[in-house]
Amino acid sequence: MNQETANIETRIGIMLRRNKLSITESRQKILHLFLANAGALSHGDIEKKQARSLTV
Repeated sequence: MNQETANIETRIGIMLRRNKLSITESRQKILHLFLANAGALSHGDIEKKQARSLTV
């Protein structure tokens, strides 16, 4: 795991705990997509990227 990925995962944990949400794999994956991409993501973009991550 590289430093950037570790930083994103730390930020995700902080956000979920701050909002008193369970830390689930699906929430982590969606938040990781938003934090790793500079621009906005459409619903279709999220579905495509999630489908790719499941096949890898």
